[in-house]
Amino acid sequence: MEGTVVIAGGGMVGLEIALRLERKGFEVKLVEPREEMFFYPLAHRLVKGLPASEATISYDKKFEGRGIEHVKSEFEEVLPDEKVAVTSERDLEYDYLVLAYGVNYEGVWPSRSVDSTDPEQLEEFSKEDKGLRVLVVGGGATGVEMAAGLNENGFEVELVGSRDELLPDMPSKASRAAEKYLEASGVNLRLGRRVQDVSEDMEVTTDDGSFHVDRVLWAGGHRARELIRSSGEGREGLEVDRFNRASMEDVFAAGDCVSYPGKKDRAVHALVEAKTVSENIVRTEKDRSLKERNVRFEPTLIDVGNHKAILEFSGLTFSGLLPYLIESIGVEKRYMLMRKHLL
Repeated sequence: MEGTVVIAGGGMVGLEIALRLERKGFEVKLVEPREEMFFYPLAHRLVKGLPASEATISYDKKFEGRGIEHVKSEFEEVLPDEKVAVTSERDLEYDYLVLAYGVNYEGVWPSRSVDSTDPEQLEEFSKEDKGLRVLVVGGGATGVEMAAGLNENGFEVELVGSRDELLPDMPSKASRAAEKYLEASGVNLRLGRRVQDVSEDMEVTTDDGSFHVDRVLWAGGHRARELIRSSGEGREGLEVDRFNRASMEDVFAAGDCVSYPGKKDRAVHALVEAKTVSENIVRTEKDRSLKERNVRFEPTLIDVGNHKAILEFSGLTFSGLLPYLIESIGVEKRYMLMRKHLL
């Protein structure tokens, strides 16, 4: 195949699509200002000592000898009538465009908080003096895993969540298990509260009082980036159809930036979307019917520290050592080994 594919965004989804399509013979241009892809599901392991190099993949090293160009620029906009992707450095003509530019994280004290999406910051944070009092803002999956990792690494952890329970998107059994494990390990849970402000001297004000911490790690919500955005039925993000097509001709989208009925911000959904986009670009090029997105399995694994995890699958919840082994060996290491050595 001789078509040119421009991919806007080099996260887990963008890299997956780039590798798949290059193997099919497309010329691929990946627009991503960063030097490395950060495998975000490993973020919680960085705060307890995993080197950043173990959770990242160098684009240039990965693309050496392949038909993939790493365009180190910011994606800015698309001109669909001209089939041009505009970046901060130059315009790129495309036959197919893939939007995988992710989301904006809503940390409101950037100068006073650790960025949970920055592997270098997380690695450096893990080396700080133990015993520091750390506030984790957010009671979802990221907040739970960060709190567990920090606690396991010897930090004193406060977790503030706006909901009355942890993991609000999971069954109540999983929420109770997470609360039990974190409290037993020494994490102080402050649920049903919102952080109003963090002062320069790290005084945290909530709607239920104030307290002092040494550091803040933001693990709260995120929102769709404003680059190309549409929404409907209360959803936020770039809407795609069941084939992961955007409304523009020969434009597909995948990952956290997209929206559709039933969309969940889980790695399994993102990887299914990446596979769907890759297959449908090939099918479009061959003038074949497109394949619908189909998420058959939706397991969720949450690391709660001390070699324990929670697994939720088809309404069933399991916790303890076995889910931890599944997460550590069967998911994380398998994916990173495959990305680095097989594709």
